[in-house]
Amino acid sequence: MDLNEMNESWQTNAPTLAAMEKTNPFTVPEGYFGELEEQIAGRIKITQFDNNQALFTTPEGYFESLTDKIVSVTNIGQLKPEQDSGVFTVPENYFTGLEEKIKNRLEPLATGSDSKIKYLLSRWTSYAAAACITAIISFGIYFNSTGNNNDIEAQIAQIPAEDIVDYLQLYSDAGEASAIIENLEDGSELSKLSPEISEQEIEQYLELNL
Repeated sequence: MDLNEMNESWQTNAPTLAAMEKTNPFTVPEGYFGELEEQIAGRIKITQFDNNQALFTTPEGYFESLTDKIVSVTNIGQLKPEQDSGVFTVPENYFTGLEEKIKNRLEPLATGSDSKIKYLLSRWTSYAAAACITAIISFGIYFNSTGNNNDIEAQIAQIPAEDIVDYLQLYSDAGEASAIIENLEDGSELSKLSPEISEQEIEQYLELNL
């Protein structure tokens, strides 16, 4: 097969390629071949250097004084003496007995919380007692519209005043007890208690709460 037959063969098999313009598809930068000789000569000179030869040099004694130069620039020298003895300090014998000191400070706090709870409970008890007495007086006034005042006074006169005073002193604050006792001594409200509240019921109430 001669050259002409070969050309006809690939033109038949690749018509698109055959239809393309016959130009050089590769390009090079402008002036590439003009500087090519100098570039090749420069690379040859680089390969002639000994691989073990140092390309860069430093002044004599450069590394010996490098640390001092860095310290003088960054002011690290001011902190250097403190690094040997520690940057932070604590008082002498600070950790000796530290656990005991902490326990001694925590114990008063725990005791204070218990006393507050007891104090609140005692106040609630006194409030409840005052509320019970107030409820008895209120119900007595409500049911007294048709009662006999003389009979009520006779029943209340039989209740020992000492029992009521002792109860208030045990379960009420000083200010609250004195105020209630004054009202009891007055007798104006107790005289209106309902005759339906018997002496036995009042005594049972006092026995349960005294």
